[in-house]
Amino acid sequence: QYKKMVIADNMSKAQSVKTHPFSKKADSQIITKDRSIPVYNKTKAIDIKPALKSSDRFMIKSILKDVKNPADVIKSSSSLDRKATTKLESKLERANSVTLVQTDNGLSYEANGFVGFEITLQHGNDFEINLTNAGFIAEAHTVGNTTKVVIINNETTDLFTSTGDFEVVDVIAGTAGGTAVAVDHVVMPNEFGFGKAYPNPFNPTTSVELAIPVDGFVSVKVYSITGQAVATLQEGVLQASNTPYSFTWDASGMASGMYILQAERAGSVDVQKIMLMK
Repeated sequence: QYKKMVIADNMSKAQSVKTHPFSKKADSQIITKDRSIPVYNKTKAIDIKPALKSSDRFMIKSILKDVKNPADVIKSSSSLDRKATTKLESKLERANSVTLVQTDNGLSYEANGFVGFEITLQHGNDFEINLTNAGFIAEAHTVGNTTKVVIINNETTDLFTSTGDFEVVDVIAGTAGGTAVAVDHVVMPNEFGFGKAYPNPFNPTTSVELAIPVDGFVSVKVYSITGQAVATLQEGVLQASNTPYSFTWDASGMASGMYILQAERAGSVDVQKIMLMK
Protein backbone atom coordinates (compact mmCIF):
# COMPACT_ATOMS: atom_id res chain seq x y z
CA GLN A 1 0.00 0.00 0.00
CA TYR A 2 2.86 2.34 0.84
CA LYS A 3 4.54 1.71 -2.55
CA LYS A 4 1.32 2.54 -4.38
CA MET A 5 1.08 5.86 -2.55
CA VAL A 6 4.71 6.76 -3.44
CA ILE A 7 4.16 5.91 -7.10
CA ALA A 8 0.98 7.97 -7.21
CA ASP A 9 2.75 10.87 -5.56
CA ASN A 10 5.63 10.74 -8.07
CA MET A 11 3.22 10.69 -10.99
CA SER A 12 1.48 13.74 -9.59
CA LYS A 13 4.81 15.56 -9.30
CA ALA A 14 5.75 14.55 -12.84
CA GLN A 15 2.53 16.06 -14.17
CA SER A 16 3.19 19.20 -12.17
CA VAL A 17 6.69 19.52 -13.68
CA LYS A 18 5.41 18.98 -17.19
CA THR A 19 2.85 21.76 -16.96
CA HIS A 20 4.84 24.23 -14.90
CA PRO A 21 6.33 26.88 -17.19
CA PHE A 22 9.51 27.22 -15.12
CA SER A 23 10.09 23.50 -14.58
CA LYS A 24 13.48 21.86 -15.25
CA LYS A 25 11.89 19.80 -17.92
CA ALA A 26 10.63 22.87 -19.68
CA ASP A 27 14.15 24.32 -19.43
CA SER A 28 15.65 21.18 -20.85
CA GLN A 29 13.28 21.35 -23.76
CA ILE A 30 14.39 24.90 -24.56
CA ILE A 31 18.06 24.02 -24.22
CA THR A 32 17.78 21.17 -26.65
CA LYS A 33 16.54 23.47 -29.36
CA ASP A 34 18.98 24.24 -32.21
CA ARG A 35 20.45 27.62 -31.40
CA SER A 36 23.37 27.51 -33.80
CA ILE A 37 24.15 30.62 -35.88
CA PRO A 38 21.99 30.54 -38.98
CA VAL A 39 23.78 30.16 -42.29
CA TYR A 40 22.30 32.21 -45.10
CA ASN A 41 22.37 31.21 -48.68
CA LYS A 42 24.86 33.52 -50.42
CA THR A 43 22.68 33.68 -53.50
CA LYS A 44 19.90 35.26 -51.44
CA ALA A 45 22.10 37.86 -49.74
CA ILE A 46 20.97 41.46 -50.12
CA ASP A 47 23.24 43.37 -52.44
CA ILE A 48 23.94 46.66 -50.64
CA LYS A 49 26.18 48.97 -52.63
CA PRO A 50 28.62 51.03 -50.58
CA ALA A 51 27.99 54.79 -50.51
CA LEU A 52 31.59 55.41 -51.58
CA LYS A 53 33.55 53.51 -54.17
CA SER A 54 37.13 52.58 -53.34
CA SER A 55 38.36 55.24 -55.74
CA ASP A 56 36.20 57.81 -53.91
CA ARG A 57 37.72 56.82 -50.60
CA PHE A 58 41.18 57.23 -52.08
CA MET A 59 40.23 60.61 -53.48
CA ILE A 60 38.97 61.86 -50.12
CA LYS A 61 42.09 60.54 -48.42
CA SER A 62 44.20 62.31 -51.02
CA ILE A 63 42.31 65.59 -50.61
CA LEU A 64 42.70 65.49 -46.83
CA LYS A 65 46.38 64.79 -47.29
CA ASP A 66 46.68 67.86 -49.49
CA VAL A 67 44.90 70.07 -46.96
CA LYS A 68 47.98 69.81 -44.77
CA ASN A 69 49.95 71.57 -47.50
CA PRO A 70 49.05 75.30 -47.71
CA ALA A 71 50.42 75.41 -51.22
CA ASP A 72 47.64 73.15 -52.48
CA VAL A 73 44.88 74.60 -50.34
CA ILE A 74 45.16 78.06 -51.84
CA LYS A 75 46.02 76.99 -55.33
CA SER A 76 43.42 78.57 -57.63
CA SER A 77 43.45 75.69 -60.10
CA SER A 78 42.69 73.01 -57.47
CA SER A 79 40.08 70.51 -58.64
CA LEU A 80 38.25 67.65 -56.98
CA ASP A 81 38.16 65.92 -60.37
CA ARG A 82 41.91 65.34 -60.50
CA LYS A 83 42.99 61.72 -61.03
CA ALA A 84 44.16 59.77 -58.02
CA THR A 85 47.83 58.84 -58.05
CA THR A 86 50.03 56.94 -55.67
CA LYS A 87 51.79 60.16 -54.72
CA LEU A 88 50.31 63.64 -54.91
CA GLU A 89 52.76 66.50 -55.04
CA SER A 90 52.23 70.24 -55.19
CA LYS A 91 52.39 71.62 -58.70
CA LEU A 92 53.61 74.94 -57.32
CA GLU A 93 57.27 75.64 -58.01
CA ARG A 94 59.63 75.80 -55.08
CA ALA A 95 61.41 79.13 -54.70
CA ASN A 96 65.07 79.47 -53.77
CA SER A 97 65.41 83.22 -54.31
CA VAL A 98 63.08 85.70 -52.56
CA THR A 99 63.21 89.48 -52.20
CA LEU A 100 60.68 91.38 -50.10
CA VAL A 101 60.23 94.87 -51.56
CA GLN A 102 59.02 97.67 -49.29
CA THR A 103 57.78 101.04 -50.48
CA ASP A 104 56.07 103.89 -48.69
CA ASN A 105 52.67 102.48 -49.67
CA GLY A 106 52.96 98.71 -49.26
CA LEU A 107 54.81 95.45 -49.74
CA SER A 108 55.50 93.30 -52.78
CA TYR A 109 57.99 90.55 -53.53
CA GLU A 110 60.16 89.01 -56.22
CA ALA A 111 60.68 85.23 -56.31
CA ASN A 112 61.34 82.38 -58.71
CA GLY A 113 58.57 80.21 -57.24
CA PHE A 114 55.72 80.06 -54.74
CA VAL A 115 56.25 81.88 -51.41
CA GLY A 116 54.22 82.53 -48.27
CA PHE A 117 55.27 85.08 -45.65
CA GLU A 118 55.00 85.64 -41.91
CA ILE A 119 55.76 89.33 -41.45
CA THR A 120 56.03 91.38 -38.26
CA LEU A 121 55.38 95.10 -38.72
CA GLN A 122 56.00 98.07 -36.42
CA HIS A 123 53.72 100.99 -37.28
CA GLY A 124 51.94 104.13 -36.17
CA ASN A 125 48.39 104.43 -34.89
CA ASP A 126 47.11 105.50 -38.31
CA PHE A 127 48.54 102.47 -40.13
CA GLU A 128 46.10 100.46 -42.26
CA ILE A 129 46.57 97.46 -44.55
CA ASN A 130 44.57 97.19 -47.77
CA LEU A 131 44.73 93.65 -49.10
CA THR A 132 44.98 93.13 -52.85
CA ASN A 133 42.28 91.09 -54.60
CA ALA A 134 44.68 88.18 -55.14
CA GLY A 135 46.22 88.32 -51.66
CA PHE A 136 45.19 86.03 -48.81
CA ILE A 137 45.84 86.72 -45.11
CA ALA A 138 45.77 83.41 -43.25
CA GLU A 139 46.33 85.01 -39.86
CA ALA A 140 46.68 88.50 -38.40
CA HIS A 141 47.34 89.69 -34.88
CA THR A 142 47.93 93.22 -33.56
CA VAL A 143 49.20 94.19 -30.12
CA GLY A 144 49.67 97.92 -29.65
CA ASN A 145 51.66 99.17 -32.63
CA THR A 146 52.96 95.74 -33.67
CA THR A 147 51.14 93.59 -36.22
CA LYS A 148 52.02 90.07 -37.32
CA VAL A 149 50.46 88.76 -40.54
CA VAL A 150 50.70 85.45 -42.40
CA ILE A 151 50.08 86.39 -46.02
CA ILE A 152 50.11 84.55 -49.36
CA ASN A 153 49.67 85.65 -52.95
CA ASN A 154 50.53 83.17 -55.67
CA GLU A 155 48.80 85.11 -58.47
CA THR A 156 50.59 88.47 -58.42
CA THR A 157 53.69 89.87 -56.69
CA ASP A 158 51.72 92.39 -54.60
CA LEU A 159 51.14 91.49 -50.95
CA PHE A 160 49.30 94.59 -49.74
CA THR A 161 49.05 98.34 -50.03
CA SER A 162 48.99 100.49 -46.92
CA THR A 163 48.51 103.94 -45.49
CA GLY A 164 50.69 105.30 -42.71
CA ASP A 165 54.33 104.66 -41.86
CA PHE A 166 55.54 101.14 -41.08
CA GLU A 167 58.74 99.18 -40.63
CA VAL A 168 59.37 95.49 -41.29
CA VAL A 169 60.77 94.13 -38.01
CA ASP A 170 60.96 90.45 -38.94
CA VAL A 171 60.09 88.25 -41.92
CA ILE A 172 59.93 84.47 -42.36
CA ALA A 173 59.28 82.92 -45.77
CA GLY A 174 58.32 79.41 -46.81
CA THR A 175 57.95 77.84 -50.22
CA ALA A 176 56.07 74.81 -51.61
CA GLY A 177 56.44 71.71 -49.48
CA GLY A 178 56.85 73.76 -46.29
CA THR A 179 60.52 74.53 -46.94
CA ALA A 180 61.96 77.70 -45.35
CA VAL A 181 63.71 80.09 -47.71
CA ALA A 182 66.03 83.06 -47.05
CA VAL A 183 64.64 86.53 -47.77
CA ASP A 184 66.37 89.70 -48.92
CA HIS A 185 64.51 92.75 -47.65
CA VAL A 186 64.90 95.97 -49.61
CA VAL A 187 63.29 99.36 -49.09
CA MET A 188 62.47 101.04 -52.38
CA PRO A 189 62.04 104.78 -52.80
CA ASN A 190 58.47 105.71 -53.47
CA GLU A 191 59.21 109.00 -55.20
CA PHE A 192 61.55 110.05 -57.94
CA GLY A 193 63.95 112.78 -56.80
CA PHE A 194 67.29 114.05 -55.54
CA GLY A 195 68.85 113.72 -52.16
CA LYS A 196 70.88 116.63 -50.84
CA ALA A 197 73.96 117.51 -52.89
CA TYR A 198 77.20 117.36 -50.91
CA PRO A 199 79.20 119.41 -50.45
CA ASN A 200 77.12 122.47 -51.16
CA PRO A 201 78.57 125.07 -51.58
CA PHE A 202 81.37 123.19 -53.36
CA ASN A 203 84.68 123.62 -55.20
CA PRO A 204 85.21 122.14 -57.69
CA THR A 205 83.12 118.92 -57.33
CA THR A 206 79.83 117.98 -55.74
CA SER A 207 77.82 114.75 -55.64
CA VAL A 208 74.09 114.07 -55.49
CA GLU A 209 71.97 110.94 -55.19
CA LEU A 210 68.84 110.26 -57.22
CA ALA A 211 66.07 107.84 -56.21
CA ILE A 212 64.58 105.75 -59.04
CA PRO A 213 61.39 103.90 -57.97
CA VAL A 214 60.54 102.52 -61.44
CA ASP A 215 62.43 101.63 -64.60
CA GLY A 216 62.53 104.28 -67.27
CA PHE A 217 64.38 106.90 -69.26
CA VAL A 218 66.11 109.43 -66.99
CA SER A 219 67.85 112.68 -67.79
CA VAL A 220 70.12 114.49 -65.29
CA LYS A 221 71.58 117.85 -66.34
CA VAL A 222 73.17 120.95 -64.84
CA TYR A 223 71.85 124.37 -65.89
CA SER A 224 73.24 127.85 -65.38
CA ILE A 225 71.09 130.45 -63.69
CA THR A 226 70.17 131.72 -67.14
CA GLY A 227 68.75 128.34 -68.16
CA GLN A 228 71.63 127.11 -70.34
CA ALA A 229 72.54 123.42 -70.06
CA VAL A 230 76.23 123.29 -69.04
CA ALA A 231 76.63 119.56 -68.23
CA THR A 232 74.84 116.25 -68.81
CA LEU A 233 75.29 113.70 -66.01
CA GLN A 234 72.80 111.06 -67.23
CA GLU A 235 70.84 110.49 -70.42
CA GLY A 236 69.33 107.01 -70.80
CA VAL A 237 67.36 104.20 -69.21
CA LEU A 238 67.88 103.42 -65.51
CA GLN A 239 66.51 100.42 -63.62
CA ALA A 240 64.52 100.87 -60.42
CA SER A 241 66.73 100.32 -57.41
CA ASN A 242 66.44 100.22 -53.65
CA THR A 243 69.72 102.13 -53.48
CA PRO A 244 69.87 105.57 -55.10
CA TYR A 245 72.09 106.36 -58.06
CA SER A 246 74.96 108.76 -57.38
CA PHE A 247 76.17 111.49 -59.77
CA THR A 248 79.20 113.76 -59.44
CA TRP A 249 79.74 117.05 -61.25
CA ASP A 250 83.21 118.49 -61.73
CA ALA A 251 82.88 122.24 -62.26
CA SER A 252 86.58 122.99 -62.65
CA GLY A 253 86.08 124.94 -65.87
CA MET A 254 82.99 126.85 -64.68
CA ALA A 255 82.66 130.28 -63.15
CA SER A 256 81.56 130.71 -59.57
CA GLY A 257 77.87 131.16 -59.05
CA MET A 258 74.47 129.46 -58.68
CA TYR A 259 73.67 126.39 -60.78
CA ILE A 260 70.58 124.18 -61.08
CA LEU A 261 70.60 120.39 -60.98
CA GLN A 262 67.60 118.92 -62.86
CA ALA A 263 66.47 115.31 -63.06
CA GLU A 264 63.63 114.34 -65.37
CA ARG A 265 61.74 111.19 -66.26
CA ALA A 266 58.29 110.57 -67.75
CA GLY A 267 55.88 112.71 -65.76
CA SER A 268 58.34 113.74 -63.03
CA VAL A 269 60.90 116.52 -62.61
CA ASP A 270 63.08 117.37 -59.62
CA VAL A 271 65.46 120.32 -59.26
CA GLN A 272 68.02 121.46 -56.71
CA LYS A 273 70.17 124.57 -56.38
CA ILE A 274 73.92 124.23 -55.92
CA MET A 275 76.56 126.93 -55.33
CA LEU A 276 80.04 126.89 -56.86
CA MET A 277 82.46 128.99 -54.84
CA LYS A 278 86.08 129.24 -56.07
